Amino acid sequence: MRFYTLICSLFACIFILMGARFLYKISYVNYLDSQLQQLKPYVQKAELIEDKLKIARVQLDTDNTVLDALRELYNIMPQNITISGFSANDDGAISIRGISESMSGVFDAVALLEKSPRFKNVKVIFTNKRKLAQQEIVDFQISCVSERQV
Repeated sequence: MRFYTLICSLFACIFILMGARFLYKISYVNYLDSQLQQLKPYVQKAELIEDKLKIARVQLDTDNTVLDALRELYNIMPQNITISGFSANDDGAISIRGISESMSGVFDAVALLEKSPRFKNVKVIFTNKRKLAQQEIVDFQISCVSERQV
């Protein structure tokens, strides 16, 4: 009988220790939860700042700016081409208007744009030959898409 009492006492002690450990863990989880609730406003502020930084990084993307496309355009255009208009959309679509001394000058410019890694889908929208003070000139419009330079 004494043996059974000892075993029952041992199981009771183990059960009490396990219950106390379980209660300690529950109270620790509750403590951590309260600490997490206190940090929640700071985390939300940090997430907001992170979102703003992501937007700023996208806006600071210097690999594909309109100014870079315009610089490339002026670097590759032949001397006999005068650019009179340049417009660009957010999606990279570019429209170039200008004047050339000859029709072949326009198509030479298109070939140079096609060779550039910056521009793709280069198309002549229109050309119009006219006389200006004893000289023939060609008005033109070219459309293309600015592509990220690799």
